[in-house]
Amino acid sequence: MLTVPLGNTGFVGIPLVEALLGSDAVPYAILYDQFGTFVALNTLGSFVAAYYSGGVVSWKKLAKTILSFPPFIALVVAFVTLFLQFPDWLSGVLQRISSTLVPVVMVAVGMQWRLRLERDLIAPLTVGLVATLFLTPLLAWIILHLMGINNLAAQVVILEAAMPAMISAGVLAINYQLAPRLASSLVGYSLLLSLATVWAWRQFI
Repeated sequence: MLTVPLGNTGFVGIPLVEALLGSDAVPYAILYDQFGTFVALNTLGSFVAAYYSGGVVSWKKLAKTILSFPPFIALVVAFVTLFLQFPDWLSGVLQRISSTLVPVVMVAVGMQWRLRLERDLIAPLTVGLVATLFLTPLLAWIILHLMGINNLAAQVVILEAAMPAMISAGVLAINYQLAPRLASSLVGYSLLLSLATVWAWRQFI
């Protein structure tokens, strides 16, 4: 419920979309990531993690968990300061801090990932990979096809829907002890497989 619906539409998605569809597609990919995936992580993702971890039972505590979720706070601050002009030195500092995010989360996921899988993880991992890399983009393609939309934005939506599992969603699952080995395996294996499957979806559309 965390790693399958939330794709890596930013760190992996934006570069792949640019490589496969060109620079004109990047703004659509950014919109998909920031107003789709990232908002879903901060709201639905934190709700699912808190609810199924068993540590939160009331709606008041659930709301508090979501509102105190650091990425959610960062998103709110980003919207509030959207039109502010930061000095160059502060922008540089923030840029350097943000550049540490990927290595940190990769280490957090990598500590749980094992190339060799336990037998009881094979079935749910297979289902998760099929849903993430095949069924989700297929559903996006069907909906857009039925609506008669086949422009650049639609192609971006399909490719972003085909992206591997979101690293931050995997970290969230690990932090809340929600099948951490399965979550890290979905992130790791989907990332490797997506290098081929995303390219295949590009040829299809």
